[in-house]
Amino acid sequence: MDPFTIGLIAKAAPAVLRTIAAMLPGRGGEVAGKLATVAEATQGLAPGARQQAVEKTIDAMTPDERRELAALSVKLREIDRGERGDVLAAESARHAQAQETIRAETTTGSEYARNSRPWIARQAYTAGAAYALLCELVARIALANGHQVAGADPVLLGVLLGPVGWYMTMRTIDSFSTEGRTK
Repeated sequence: MDPFTIGLIAKAAPAVLRTIAAMLPGRGGEVAGKLATVAEATQGLAPGARQQAVEKTIDAMTPDERRELAALSVKLREIDRGERGDVLAAESARHAQAQETIRAETTTGSEYARNSRPWIARQAYTAGAAYALLCELVARIALANGHQVAGADPVLLGVLLGPVGWYMTMRTIDSFSTEGRTK
């Protein structure tokens, strides 16, 4: 039996295995029932120990039971694919809803919310420009009087001008988007 199938059986809940046992006719139900019993017995163990117990149970099966195990394997893979698809669909829907909410707030929000980002960017630019000009002016005056004074600190200037860079970058990206421009 391939390791992927053994891993699926080892991580499957006993209730899932019993449900599959009810769907499979004849010996297939018995095989699934055996594996459900092993899954119940090893429920508190580490995944590696659970997998070893499943492997031992499969090794002890007859060739007829192994054929029935193939049908069980197909059902488990269908369930696994369905769960992965559901998770992916839920994440995609959640992302789409978040994007729709952001666009709606941007285009139809209050006048204050619509104007606050540009206002913050203008204030940050004014503060950064004033800081740079004043520090450089003080440094030049001190140099003219024979003193050595550092000019504007690049890190602090980066912190002050950071919101401006963020806002301008987002506006540039937004202007190239296929969804249309926000206000």
